[in-house]
Amino acid sequence: MTEETNKNIAEETNKNIAEKTENKRIVANFLDGSFLTGTFFVKQMPFIFFCGFLSIIYISNRNIAEKTLNNITEMQREVREIRSESITIASNLMFISKQSEVYNLVQTKELGLQEATEPPKKLKVEKID
Repeated sequence: MTEETNKNIAEETNKNIAEKTENKRIVANFLDGSFLTGTFFVKQMPFIFFCGFLSIIYISNRNIAEKTLNNITEMQREVREIRSESITIASNLMFISKQSEVYNLVQTKELGLQEATEPPKKLKVEKID
């Protein structure tokens, strides 16, 4: 049994040494770039190109979405500004078009207009066939 145990230990030691050298060879192949010429890598090239293409599409899609979002935010800000300006102009128009303000404006410009003392009369026109 000791002989078998020694053989098993020797085999395990050889396996460990073989695994370590295999790992070192993989790392060395990766570092010197020789894995790029291997058959596995060459067979996977279409898939790698496809993944690269999808990555480019994904990045460009994200950039376009960010630009669109920035444009939307800018437009919303402009709409708020224009809305507040519109409300201000409408309130000024309402103030200026009051009868007392129109009268004061006519008096300051000295246009020679007078306020009507008689109410307006309605004209009736009969239709002639």
